[in-house]
Amino acid sequence: TYPVRIEAVPGRGRCVIATRDVAAGTLLLRSSPAAAVLHPALADSRCAACFQRAREGGRLSVCSRCHRAKYCSRECQAGDWADHRAECRDAALRAVWAAMAAGRPGAADEASDMLLLGRVVRRRPAGWRAAGAAGGGGRAGG
Repeated sequence: TYPVRIEAVPGRGRCVIATRDVAAGTLLLRSSPAAAVLHPALADSRCAACFQRAREGGRLSVCSRCHRAKYCSRECQAGDWADHRAECRDAALRAVWAAMAAGRPGAADEASDMLLLGRVVRRRPAGWRAAGAAGGGGRAGG
């Protein structure tokens, strides 16, 4: 049997609980995220696609259009393009980036939230789009 179970715990929400002793370091779950973004506060020192730091003495290449996203390689830039293309053109994000540059408190977190939400919505299942088009009543994408 699997060494964990998922249950709702009053006051704590949904939790993963061990059903038996598990050795330290045991891999219990591996899952890809629905979406991931680099927090804007780290944008100058990390790749927007793989989140790795710039190599010692190395530089990150910058998106020639928005000058915000930076990449460690052409492969990372190409792999991120499907998402970054939409972000690069987003006027609301440009306004938040301007607020970040002006030092407005909370602007970096707001930008991070906007980036992540955009990526989640762009990946939503086709069924969500169909429900939304049919007046799907309050569901994401509806």
